[in-house]
Amino acid sequence: MIELQHLSLTPQLLLSGKAITLFLEKHQWGAESLGKALHRACRYGAVGVLPELVKAGANVEWKTTNGTTPLMAAAQEGHKDAAEFMLSVTANINAVRSTDGASALYLAVLGKKVCFPFSSFSELNISHI
Repeated sequence: MIELQHLSLTPQLLLSGKAITLFLEKHQWGAESLGKALHRACRYGAVGVLPELVKAGANVEWKTTNGTTPLMAAAQEGHKDAAEFMLSVTANINAVRSTDGASALYLAVLGKKVCFPFSSFSELNISHI
């Protein structure tokens, strides 16, 4: 099994959907590696590889050590297409980071990078505000 630390997923590689597809076909990745790759792809806005990573089994709710999900990473960086894709594969818009309670929407607004389609607000839980 190839782990992520043995592969440098640079923004250039992530932007190449064909390269990641070929790599995924030749190697078996563990859940942790797939989660990290999905998170990084969302962070860099590499929409072309997101379907391949999800198809390969990446957990759309995978979290970093501080609790950041791939959807949060896309929102924080203002990558609307990546955020929309994550929502289309049922990423939880109401998930919050374990360190500070920040949600994807909060991170997008905080960074002045609002990137969510208005239709996603119908699922937003604001009862805690």
